Amino acid sequence: MQLLQFATLDLMRRAQGDALGAIGFDPAELTHRRLAGGAYWRLRDYGGPDPETSLLIIAGPIKRPYIWNLGPNVSAIRYCLSHAVHVYVLERRETGTFRHAPRLLGMSRNTIRSWTPEQIELLRSLVLRGVSSSRASVLLKRSRASVQNKARELAVPFPYKRHVRAKRLAQEVKARAAIGLTP
Repeated sequence: MQLLQFATLDLMRRAQGDALGAIGFDPAELTHRRLAGGAYWRLRDYGGPDPETSLLIIAGPIKRPYIWNLGPNVSAIRYCLSHAVHVYVLERRETGTFRHAPRLLGMSRNTIRSWTPEQIELLRSLVLRGVSSSRASVLLKRSRASVQNKARELAVPFPYKRHVRAKRLAQEVKARAAIGLTP
């Protein structure tokens, strides 16, 4: 649920930024060269008078690199260039997914932590109550794969989504018939 809220808020924030950009409030970035790049990163070179005094700015996983270069009056990059510093920015490229969201929510990506008896009992009760593996992973602060694997080990696997949906639809049909509505 929190991941969905994060994704929705991020999409809304980007839409607001695009709307502001459409009416002329885009950041006024300096020109730069792309020195190197990979599937998930790109290295920008903003130049500078002396490569001996250099600064590497690593843009955060959420912030776009232009945050360091918004405009003439509010630009960390322009400030550094005016003080004879050669500036590089390492940018994280968009992947189309929210890979970092689980870590932002406090869940570790790869976990080696052992399961406590309380967590095992909570997992059993969640599966038996019909809670999804996604919700259980948030409650237990573990990855979804880890939660699903542990449930299989305990011989109480999460039901397939197809079966859950079919059961819910059958209950809806039964409830509609009980109050006299046609399916």
